[in-house]
Amino acid sequence: MLAHRLLRQVVFGHQRSPALFACTSIRHQTAAAASSPSCPQRTRPSSWEIDGQELKPDSKWNVTPAVIAMLERHLHAHPGNPLNLIKQRIVNHFHQNYRKPGNRSPLFTVCDKEPRVVSNYDNFDSLLTPKDHVSRRPSDTYYVNEDHCLRAHTSAHQHNLMKQGFDNFLVVGDVYRRDEIDRTHYPCFHQMEGVRLYSADELFGKNAREKLELFANDAERTPQKQEGLSEDASKVLEIQLKETLKELCLTLFGREAEIRFIDAYFPFTHPSFETCRPVSLVTDWFPSQRSLEVTQLRQKTGRVPCLECA
Repeated sequence: MLAHRLLRQVVFGHQRSPALFACTSIRHQTAAAASSPSCPQRTRPSSWEIDGQELKPDSKWNVTPAVIAMLERHLHAHPGNPLNLIKQRIVNHFHQNYRKPGNRSPLFTVCDKEPRVVSNYDNFDSLLTPKDHVSRRPSDTYYVNEDHCLRAHTSAHQHNLMKQGFDNFLVVGDVYRRDEIDRTHYPCFHQMEGVRLYSADELFGKNAREKLELFANDAERTPQKQEGLSEDASKVLEIQLKETLKELCLTLFGREAEIRFIDAYFPFTHPSFETCRPVSLVTDWFPSQRSLEVTQLRQKTGRVPCLECA
């Protein structure tokens, strides 16, 4: 399948076409510069404009020239680029299969132009990342100043998008982490995640609403659910989530593909799963209900599938 070949090209660089090889060779050169101890650090600018924002770098600035060059590329927006082809195929799948009542318009809003510099609050605090977590260190995150950093994940936009009233959206873009470069790590990679929030009526159906509840009064976390969420809601969300990811994988890899889910552990989500193919691509998880409460969405619950490419 075309999509499977493209994903293997993007993730592993196998079977490179001339155009893809030219693209990845530039990235390898900039990556080498980014990781080289002898690479000179760019003098901190007095101001920095990116994605329509004008920012004032301070002593926390650690963005390298190679990373600035990556920021200028916008690979997922280039028609014909493998990342763009995969993104569009996923968007088409969601737009065709998930519609608002009456088939009026697509259910999911596509957010692919969000600013790549975000506040520390959006990147960490809104997702309940502890103050002493290793990901906050300058050795792990690219900082512009004391209050802003390059987004380390597309989840950095969840808080603002939900505050704006979006219940169902796809976020796609390049993200940045100060990883050591090896066959599975790179300072810049791409994520695409979908968020869907449900009211009780949307999750259970109006006829079942009187018998089933979204939330529980206990504060107990079990292997099946997170604290504050009812077992019924957790089970229905799991079924919905897995069916959504299964259909997406079958669209990408062909209807004969075998899809397998395995339990996974992530510190800020529960329960968590990974979708497995010969190439592991998709992570699926339930966001913490407390993160929705931070956004003042106390009457809804949700799920988040996320796909990562190099």
